Amino acid sequence: MLSQTVHVKGQVVGEDGKPIAGVLVVHAKLDHEVMTGSDGRVEFETVAPFFLLQHPGFESARLQTIDATDFHVMLHKPPQGPSFRTCGPEDLAAKIPGWGGIFQIPAAKGVKAMRIDDIDYTERVLRLKSTSRKVVLVQGRGGMWGGDVNLRDEEFWRAIRYREVTYDFHELLPIIDAKAEFPDGTCERQLGEFGETLYYYNIDCGLVAPLDKLLDSVCLIPNAWEHRLE
Repeated sequence: MLSQTVHVKGQVVGEDGKPIAGVLVVHAKLDHEVMTGSDGRVEFETVAPFFLLQHPGFESARLQTIDATDFHVMLHKPPQGPSFRTCGPEDLAAKIPGWGGIFQIPAAKGVKAMRIDDIDYTERVLRLKSTSRKVVLVQGRGGMWGGDVNLRDEEFWRAIRYREVTYDFHELLPIIDAKAEFPDGTCERQLGEFGETLYYYNIDCGLVAPLDKLLDSVCLIPNAWEHRLE
């Protein structure tokens, strides 16, 4: 945390130069929700060393607080589009079995899945071999599974590299895909929405390529929002 409070103000625009309303300020240790107005402007005070500008359908922007006393930021739409990919017939036909959530993982060579059922949630551990070591991806869902889909504040502030995309899914429940790299050479990535998450953490960044490949293959079942309400 910073030794003194910093007054932050600025404007967020899209690639067309037009202001973006409703951009959420995240990881700023604020006591209430803060977002941009219709003019794309926002103003607040914080002691957090970094904060995030987050909006569905865009790549998030990570700003260092001491450099953001009067910022002008352009948010970019992700190359893969503003909405998360929906599974095609080939994805569903070859999915890893034994999972009923809205996220599906197409079958992949060398992946072994183990399912764990609890009274309040379901968890599945997927083990992959990366070079000479086994690495683990966890998938969990249920009414008591997680809460906030963002990384913890301390992890976000500690990261030396950070990339995040927030996808359109539902007005109140966006899908967030975030990856952080830390000073000790470990990485963490989290993909999910409220109630279901796929993630790995505390893994050597040199070993995460197969996990990233698996996460990049994840898709949503058709009519995922309606399915989630069932």
